[in-house]
Amino acid sequence: MTEQARAPDTTRDDRGSGPSDARRQDHGKVGVAGRVWGAVVLAVGLWLFATITLHLDLPDVPVRDLWPLAIILIGAVMLFGSRRRGG
Repeated sequence: MTEQARAPDTTRDDRGSGPSDARRQDHGKVGVAGRVWGAVVLAVGLWLFATITLHLDLPDVPVRDLWPLAIILIGAVMLFGSRRRGG
C-alpha cells in the first residue's frame, strides 16, 4: 500500500503555541453574557436566602410570569454582545 500524504499540522506554529493561546488570554475576562447570568443567579440566590433563611415576607413571583423577561435578557445580551465585538 502507498502511504498517503498528510496535511501539515496547522494547529501549532514553530514556537509550540497553538489556538489555545488566544483562549488562555481571554480566560480571566467575563463577557456581557457572564455578567448577566451572574446577576440573575445572584438575584435568585438572594431572593431565596431572604425568604427561606431570614423568613422575610417577600411577594411570591410565579416563574411563568418571568419567562418573557428571560427572553428579553437573552436578546439584549446577544445584541449588545455583538455590538461590543464589532459585529
